[in-house]
Amino acid sequence: MSHSTLRIRLGHILLIAVVFYLGLTAAYTALVVKYEKTELVTGLDLNLLKTARSVPLMLAPDFFERAVRPDAIPEEEDLENIDNLTQLADSLGLAYLYTLTEVDGTVYITSSSASKKERQSHTEVRTFTAYPEVQEAVRKAISSDEPAFSTYTDRWGTFRSAYIPLRNTQGVPYVIAAEQSSDYVASLLNQHIIHTIATPFFFILAALPFLVAYQMQVHKNTAHLQLLNRELSENKERFEIATEAGRIGVWDRDILNDQLVWDDRMFELYGIQPDDFSGAQTAWQNGLHPDDRDRAAVEVTAAENDKKPFNTEFRIVRPDGETRHIRAFGKVIRSKDGTPLRMIGTNQDITSLKRTEEELLSSNAFLDSVIDQSPFPMFTTDLHGTIIRTNQAMCSTLDLKSNDLVGHYNIFKNENLNQPGITEKVKKVFERHETAHYTTCWKTGLPGSPVGSRRRDLNISVSMIPILNPAGELTHVICQWLDITASKRAEDTLQERNEELERFNKAAVGRELRMIELKKEINTLCRKSGTPEIYP
Repeated sequence: MSHSTLRIRLGHILLIAVVFYLGLTAAYTALVVKYEKTELVTGLDLNLLKTARSVPLMLAPDFFERAVRPDAIPEEEDLENIDNLTQLADSLGLAYLYTLTEVDGTVYITSSSASKKERQSHTEVRTFTAYPEVQEAVRKAISSDEPAFSTYTDRWGTFRSAYIPLRNTQGVPYVIAAEQSSDYVASLLNQHIIHTIATPFFFILAALPFLVAYQMQVHKNTAHLQLLNRELSENKERFEIATEAGRIGVWDRDILNDQLVWDDRMFELYGIQPDDFSGAQTAWQNGLHPDDRDRAAVEVTAAENDKKPFNTEFRIVRPDGETRHIRAFGKVIRSKDGTPLRMIGTNQDITSLKRTEEELLSSNAFLDSVIDQSPFPMFTTDLHGTIIRTNQAMCSTLDLKSNDLVGHYNIFKNENLNQPGITEKVKKVFERHETAHYTTCWKTGLPGSPVGSRRRDLNISVSMIPILNPAGELTHVICQWLDITASKRAEDTLQERNEELERFNKAAVGRELRMIELKKEINTLCRKSGTPEIYP
């Protein structure tokens, strides 16, 4: 066999070997890409679920109880929710965090973070925005009460999403969603694909394909594990920052073994040292105010046995004797057969909020006393203009009882306001929180006017004052009347007398002018007849 023939055969064998090797490498690459994609999506889904579970901490405790109709969440609270969710999403590197609810078959977005572009253009998604292109995975999650995942495209882009379905105490379903941009997922996947495709060529160049493949796989798995550990550590740090900023303590109770674990913030809230805490449920109960202890214990038991939400407030007494107010929220983790296993929750110190509420109540009581004792007719309305309180002077003026006015009379439904300039002034009190003063004729026969037995019209001077809470929000409006009917009648009588005098003066002047004209005519006749003038 010649050398050329041998070289040709060796070339064929080498070609076949290279093709076979490349085929094996391609198959290996496809398997690795599939595996990496599965691992990447699984890790991402796990991270999205963990983040979604922290969303309720960014919202008011009763948010999901109220977010069931379009006007339930005030604009100021909605903007605050957008800021809180956006900060959390940005800190975790996610695209969006939002909550959904389903009302009458329609899915609405009740709160959402915002992208940088939306914040710059002020196009954030506001509360109770309809979401017609909602994914089937969301409806599936609502119907099955099981977390769901979806990769989808809508008007905001393409995303990988995780959905956690829950229900509020009214049974209304809502979903907490966390999602990552598909560009981010594709970028990570492309990095893995490029890395995997490059590996075989590295094997060929190094002439150690199997050893290098093994080493690269180990290195890759190790790097991936380190990445997950680093992400887990970063998420933990971010969670700690969030709870620190909100002064929130986190607790975890093992129900079966009666073991209660607190974080550092819990010990700080209750004013005790970790070494002095036994870790039993009774250790927590002993720190409660005696008047709240039994109720709190019953609520915990109800959450464990009756599957009721644990969302309550109670007082604690610290070792130094100081009483603090706590808002508590908890969720029970159950086995497949429904047995309660663990209860995880949070505590937040709301003492300052309670003090503010007490000061506001005290201020309202003082204001009510002033209204009751005022000699002028006065009443208080709610945010919609309906009377919620009135004094005796007002009842006497209209010859009505308090029950005839409170809850029945609304100032916006009274035709007496349909006068130029008055309606606008009243609206500014409620919408712009401006004080209003005006004078009007109060006619009892007009629609919307309360009618007493006297059925008399009044001339009144009205003052309306908006009352705001510490946050600058309107709570109610105080209205005071001044009956100027008598002075108005005197003014009208004086006006009539002045008009009558003016008419008399005009008549007297006209008579004098006519006498002068007659005298002139007589003198003219005398001159014509040749006789002397009679009048000088």
